[in-house]
Amino acid sequence: MNDETSKSQNKDRSTGRWSVGASRAAGELVVHLTGVLLVAVTLAWMTIGGTHLQWMVEVTQEWGDASLFASELAIHLVVSLAAWTMLYLIGKAIWSAKAEPGRMIKKARGTVMTETIIILPLLLTLIMGLSQVAVMNLASMLFNYASSQAGRTVWLWHPETYPANDEAARRGVTEDMVIDMARIQAAASLAPVAPSDFRPDESQIDSDNFFKMRASLLASQLAVPPNDSGRIALDGAQNLNDFDGATEYRFYRALDTASYPERSVRKFTFAYLALDVELVDTGEQVGVTIHYSHKVTFPLVGHLFGSPGTVAGLPGVYINMTRDIMYSSQVPPNAQLPEQ
Repeated sequence: MNDETSKSQNKDRSTGRWSVGASRAAGELVVHLTGVLLVAVTLAWMTIGGTHLQWMVEVTQEWGDASLFASELAIHLVVSLAAWTMLYLIGKAIWSAKAEPGRMIKKARGTVMTETIIILPLLLTLIMGLSQVAVMNLASMLFNYASSQAGRTVWLWHPETYPANDEAARRGVTEDMVIDMARIQAAASLAPVAPSDFRPDESQIDSDNFFKMRASLLASQLAVPPNDSGRIALDGAQNLNDFDGATEYRFYRALDTASYPERSVRKFTFAYLALDVELVDTGEQVGVTIHYSHKVTFPLVGHLFGSPGTVAGLPGVYINMTRDIMYSSQVPPNAQLPEQ
């Protein structure tokens, strides 16, 4: 009788331990899943941004298929799982210490927390600053190239502004037209480093050549250009540039989030509006003085590199660059063209 009672009690204990273990495992699973989801949402918000996340949800709902972002989502979840595992192991190591070592760890934990609070802003500023320095270096190199292109354009076209056959200029070419063509060449050179997620006011643009050049940049990316690719690109470029411009600074936005066609249109537009070209003609030399206002797009570090300003109605912090490019003037063309 006692043996049967003992077996029954052992069975009850075994069942109870199994139930407690299963409940504990289920609870830990819920905690881990919740932790991974929280880390995933936090990382997504910090790196992608709420606007882009909303766009991804809307696109998925419209297409009715989530496979478009399946691989990116899987990678993001794996990274979030790794981050949560690291946080969990660190927390477990801290709380599992005992006795005297436990008090030391608690003291160390408080010290580490204090040091983290002090160092984290400096670390973030350092990361943003190094990123901005890299972009600034690219902008400076491309600005040298853009200045050279603007100067060569003026050197090539400026003789066309001289009188010919009792006309004010050859085929109606004016200095304003030459300056605009130089500005377009410079903008095309600077487009790769100009921001694309901040929309400037383009209502002040009054240049047919600008719109044609922007359409050419877009049309060149069409996989199978149709016969009327020029007209399609003109309308398409206008539509791509008609977007809700961002106002807040985000790390991901500084690295561009738009597609390549969108980037081409928006970057070229911003670069054109951020440029100012002055024609310089000394008689022996001709060239340009070119000014460019490069927008600082990384958060936290704006005032370390630039100064507040406004470009095309877009307030922000800008790095102002200036170059003087001069070439020897061409021999003045014959003022009297042949009759035939």
